[in-house]
Amino acid sequence: MNGMIGFLRRQSWTDRILLAVALGCLIATAIQYPLSTTFPIGGDAAAHIATVQHLQTRPMYTLNRIMHSWYPVSYLLFSTLTFAPKISWTDVYPWWMALGQITTGLSVGVLARRMYGNKAGIIAMAIWGLTPITMTSFFEDATMGQLWSLPWIVLFFERLSAKSLPGMAVCALLALLSHPITGCILLATLMFTTINLWLGHHKFSKEEEIIRKIFTWITIAGAVTALYLLATRFEVLLLQSRESSIYIPELFHGFFYPWLLLSILGWTMFIILSAKHNALTAISLGSFFFLSFLLAANNYLGIGFWTNRVNAYLLICIVLGAAIGFSYIVETTKAPRISVLAAIFVLLGATISVWNTNANIYRRTESKTLYIRIHPEELEAIAWIRTTTPLHSIVFTSAITRHYEWIPVLSDREWKTITLNEIQSPKYEELENEKYITFFTRKERAPEYIRNNTVKYSLVYENKGSEIFQIIPTP
Repeated sequence: MNGMIGFLRRQSWTDRILLAVALGCLIATAIQYPLSTTFPIGGDAAAHIATVQHLQTRPMYTLNRIMHSWYPVSYLLFSTLTFAPKISWTDVYPWWMALGQITTGLSVGVLARRMYGNKAGIIAMAIWGLTPITMTSFFEDATMGQLWSLPWIVLFFERLSAKSLPGMAVCALLALLSHPITGCILLATLMFTTINLWLGHHKFSKEEEIIRKIFTWITIAGAVTALYLLATRFEVLLLQSRESSIYIPELFHGFFYPWLLLSILGWTMFIILSAKHNALTAISLGSFFFLSFLLAANNYLGIGFWTNRVNAYLLICIVLGAAIGFSYIVETTKAPRISVLAAIFVLLGATISVWNTNANIYRRTESKTLYIRIHPEELEAIAWIRTTTPLHSIVFTSAITRHYEWIPVLSDREWKTITLNEIQSPKYEELENEKYITFFTRKERAPEYIRNNTVKYSLVYENKGSEIFQIIPTP
């Protein structure tokens, strides 16, 4: 606390205002999500909640699920919310996503400050505040694991800049265990960095030589692991569907184009200033930038692999460069106070624009006429399952909509996805549990052979958006 107070005292009054505005921009667009919606957005939200929600009542079962998931660190952090009194997971999830966005913004600010100074760090936070929905899909897709992995990869580079081996090790481990894509990109960055370090003619300090050796061993281990995975899990690389990036066009001729231009200036300044006294950081961040751009634009190479998901790493690089470029312009003008005030107006104007754009999207997700998120009638049906059916019941649905994934989360009943043909399989007949089959009728209606077969299927609940049939056991 004393350090923070001392830091603020050393800043000019214009920089204090700039810091307050930057934090306001970052926080405002993040908390707009929970303030504007009544239910989590995105298909992954239910799965994330289902993984951690029983930590207190079934701790070993929950911890086992977390440890065997793709995102153990992200889930462990999320699971701490189970100790909050009277928690409503559907209420808290948007706030947790907002906190992840803010934490990432603060981390980007810390790295930008390490790279180019206080002003760059402050501006970086504000620019990251412009990214929800307009440039990232975390909120709309509910990709909580990836969002909460970003602070660790960002802080890894910050610790690398500080030449802190313990800090690098901790952040690298957290990134690897938070999300597999983030972990793979970090490992690939280290491999590219190592190749550059050995091929180039650089003079390194004693600490940098130690880091280079560590990177070399990581590269060897990473290469061996990659070859093993290619030999045993080649099917992972077989794309079922291809996608084109919706964000790359925004960089080159859209909303984020001015920040891209500033980023070019910023990275140029950083390379000029860092090439001699901090070549290790410059090479590492350069490798990260190259890989991020290659992945984010891989559809232009005819691949189309998760372009919208991997866009976030490129965006971090753009934000860092833009913050340095913006800071450089502000600091080199002859009227620094006026330039800071001008920067404040630019950041506020951009934030207001993003706020208004996102407000329209949030209103659209809340619409009862569009089928974007689970509807109130469907939630009423799930509430009926929770209050009416026995605890040992099994609820069957198709997999036609991900809204069915909320059934086990909100009803605490076992849920299985099967085809309508499978429901007549003898193995389900033998189950002693009470069995129900549910249809969310905005997406699908019960077929006639179920509706007409009252001996086998009894309609026990119906509203405008749902039908629930109890499967009557054969005598």
